[in-house]
Amino acid sequence: RRVAPADAQLTNLVDGTRDLRQTLLEATALGSVEGFDAILSESFSMAVSSLNTRFGNSFLFSGSRTSIPPVNVDTIEDLALLPDAFEAFENDQVRSVARIDDSLNLEFGQLASDVAEPLFAVYQRLYDFHVGPDGPLSGQLNDTQRGFLETEIAALDLAVTQVQNAQTLNGLRAANLEQTVNELTDRSFFLEEFIGSIEDVDMTKAITDLNANQTALQASYRVLGTLNEISIINFI
Repeated sequence: RRVAPADAQLTNLVDGTRDLRQTLLEATALGSVEGFDAILSESFSMAVSSLNTRFGNSFLFSGSRTSIPPVNVDTIEDLALLPDAFEAFENDQVRSVARIDDSLNLEFGQLASDVAEPLFAVYQRLYDFHVGPDGPLSGQLNDTQRGFLETEIAALDLAVTQVQNAQTLNGLRAANLEQTVNELTDRSFFLEEFIGSIEDVDMTKAITDLNANQTALQASYRVLGTLNEISIINFI
């Protein structure tokens, strides 16, 4: 119940960061950009929404602090006020673990900071530049602005890779979980059949078979005893 919604939110986060990357690529290729502040703000809000997703009463990406939103800022302006992007995260470092078999513990929790800290650092730098002395990023770009965006595209690529790695890991855990569930289901069917064969046995037939088997066993013992008594002396 937690792995599947986590996968959906990680997918949203990957898609959103790819859209931002495409915006930056187009800006550097065309030498201009329009509506950058709105694009950046919306992209960041979508990232926060994905990371602050609840399942029931628990936040998916908060570690063991399930009652606390893992991201403590709502807007990119709030993020810009922090001394470091890492300060935006409230999750602890305790990953959720479940025992899914007699000998297998599955770590399935994802932490917001592990997933998105590099991404938030990119958001923070983009906003700071946009509102700083070399900004705004609007209309025709000068060489300084284009060079900055090219650098941030490379950083964004690394951030997207980190989110994708989290998504892949979550998928591997989901596959492991599904395989284990299938194995336990097969084992359950076998045990139900085995128990049923004992509980549903025809007692009359079982007693008859037992008596017949006992008679056959006694007869085999008698034959074995007779063979043990045979000696060559009896024939001399």
